[in-house]
Amino acid sequence: MLRDVRRIRTFLAYKGFQWEPLVNAGEADERPGDFTASRMNDACLVGTILSIGQERPYDGSPIQVVVDEGERAGRLVGLRDRLETAVHPLCKAGAEAGLPLVVVLVNHDPHWRFEDLSVVLEDKSASALPSVDLFIWFDDFRNDRMLFRRTNPAAYESLFSWFHVA
Repeated sequence: MLRDVRRIRTFLAYKGFQWEPLVNAGEADERPGDFTASRMNDACLVGTILSIGQERPYDGSPIQVVVDEGERAGRLVGLRDRLETAVHPLCKAGAEAGLPLVVVLVNHDPHWRFEDLSVVLEDKSASALPSVDLFIWFDDFRNDRMLFRRTNPAAYESLFSWFHVA
């Protein structure tokens, strides 16, 4: 997880943000991936990092993965549950501060694809996920991607501008 945190801190610095760890008063569990990002000392967003799979070196050879559909469905439910668990504590912090909520997923597992995130988000039982304004998907095997949500127009415009999306 610490390598993933360094990777995301570097990415945010490149985009002009300063990283601050988010300390939730009264929470017994330390969550090293929770953060706020600011620009010129103004808080801009609250976020969390979720690592998927174990990090391993990639040798550049083609990736061939075959996944049983029954196994895939179970994995999608597992990802939804992990996202819910990661996002739920941040919903209150983001709402109280009036900041957009960002989830950064760092994928180390060749079985997962960015497209799987869309399937998870279509699940009606994912109650906390609609409050997420931006998902950023970092991948060890494929291109990194962003998924902006238009649920909050002000957050959408700010995030779109801050991350220099053309």
